[in-house]
Amino acid sequence: MKSSRSRFIRGLCTSALFLVFVLLSKDGLSQRKDLRWVGLYNVEMLAWLENENQMARLCPNTLSPEEKRACEAKNRRPKTWEIGVFTSPSTGAERIGKILMTAIPGSPLMAAFQGADASTPIPFQPDLYLEDWGYGPYFHQTVLDQRGPWFLLPKNPLPVPAWINLNDISKDFHIQSFEVGVIYELDGESIVVVTFTQSGILVRAEQPADMWCQEGDPPPLEPAETKEIKYQDLFDKNGHLKMTVKYMKGC
Repeated sequence: MKSSRSRFIRGLCTSALFLVFVLLSKDGLSQRKDLRWVGLYNVEMLAWLENENQMARLCPNTLSPEEKRACEAKNRRPKTWEIGVFTSPSTGAERIGKILMTAIPGSPLMAAFQGADASTPIPFQPDLYLEDWGYGPYFHQTVLDQRGPWFLLPKNPLPVPAWINLNDISKDFHIQSFEVGVIYELDGESIVVVTFTQSGILVRAEQPADMWCQEGDPPPLEPAETKEIKYQDLFDKNGHLKMTVKYMKGC
């Protein structure tokens, strides 16, 4: 029985990685759509985090000291949301665990994966992440495939690539797509995407004019060499996109 389950799990991993390369064999327009991340949050989480900055309004000085302490404790307590994790995009499929998102006012949003055996949750940092929720926000995981509200996420921290239904937490999906003209960091290098090709992305090095934060007009862009990065080189061995947005806070 254990051997059969191991073969099943290995099959899921192989199938998901094959899916990545199938997606990466499409035309450039499809590529632009397939290189993306999905937010593991909803507006309620962000509003709860913001309680720390709204405490004077939530718990005014008109309250008695005891009432004020109770009010502040209530509005600073952790709140957790969960999304079921399944082997296929169906609630009738095998559930292998859940992703837990915890919001504590005044602290960064946190995520963890807990297996179906109720084992100790495994904390993880999403692929696109910024502690300060006032920018972005950035709390996104790589998407390998999508079927309506169902999104296929890569292995790690999940034991295998698996599906989540974001309707568990929201009807609105927060998608970050890989875009031309945006500055990314990839393997320690700052790159600007010039265009999409059949087999990869064409990039050039970042220039001062790309993110001009000084007074006056930016200098003109200088002629620059471009290079192609193959689509498969944008992913790690588990299928996570390796690049991240460089200037999440802007200037």
